[in-house]
Amino acid sequence: MNKKKEAAKLIEAGKIRSDNSDFEGAVRDFTKAIEYTPENPKIWYLRGNMYVNMLKITEALKNFNKAIELDDRYADAYFNRAYVYFILKEKDKSCADYLMSAKLGKENVEDKLRNCR
Repeated sequence: MNKKKEAAKLIEAGKIRSDNSDFEGAVRDFTKAIEYTPENPKIWYLRGNMYVNMLKITEALKNFNKAIELDDRYADAYFNRAYVYFILKEKDKSCADYLMSAKLGKENVEDKLRNCR
């Protein structure tokens, strides 16, 4: 079995479930994909997004942290982690992550950064 191919199939299945608002199903797919390729930051990021949709903020934070640990230049992961920190009312951390996402090339962060001044 080719683990990367299996993970890719699960990622696609998870995205389809996500598009259909089956967030729990998507989490199952992404979790299985992580078992095959735990070093892939994108899967952690995608699963983090599902947890945000499910309002499981602590789980979302753990997943975004792992995505960033695996790829410290992952602008989208910083951006979404900033949102989680915003929800948690941790303004300094939120602003730092929004700033980092902008530095890494994420577009349209200006609105978020206005709240940091």
